Amino acid sequence: LAALAIPGLVAGYGLLKHRPWARVLAIVIGILGMVNFPVGTAIGLYTVWVLLQETANEYFLAPA
Repeated sequence: LAALAIPGLVAGYGLLKHRPWARVLAIVIGILGMVNFPVGTAIGLYTVWVLLQETANEYFLAPA
């Protein structure tokens, strides 16, 4: 269970620090989480939807 949670924690930390690699990691985790129906699907869809918006580009291009 911890092996599956650690990438999510790393992605969360990176997102808070405006790291571009964290966006990619969070999208991958969101896509993989869609397998866990129904809650994982909803969270995964929301994650991908938010991180693929144009405003997310601005968030990660701005200095932290």
